[in-house]
Amino acid sequence: MTQHLPAIPNTDSRSPLCATINLSGSIITLNAAWHEQLGWPAEGLLETIFVTHVYPDDLEHVISAIHLAVSNEQPVRFRCRYSHYNNSYLPINWQAHFKLDNLCIELIGLLAR
Repeated sequence: MTQHLPAIPNTDSRSPLCATINLSGSIITLNAAWHEQLGWPAEGLLETIFVTHVYPDDLEHVISAIHLAVSNEQPVRFRCRYSHYNNSYLPINWQAHFKLDNLCIELIGLLAR
């Protein structure tokens, strides 16, 4: 009998988590680091709402930060706990930057140490 154990987060990797979300908050692009560091297969996150995987206590802060990035058209930095595929949460330092020409928000995140 095979036992499936939860994936262990890859905290040694420093590749940034890169994603693009539309103005509705849906993830429309992401890079391989999401799978490498958070265990998520691309198809598990594409078209989902970015904040769906934010730790509940951090949700209001994240929504405010993204709103600020859009309204000020300036990069905004924030930190939150984001879910790993194994149902744990990892702290991530994010930068959100609104792209007026594409009407989307670029997100770049690094696992916090």
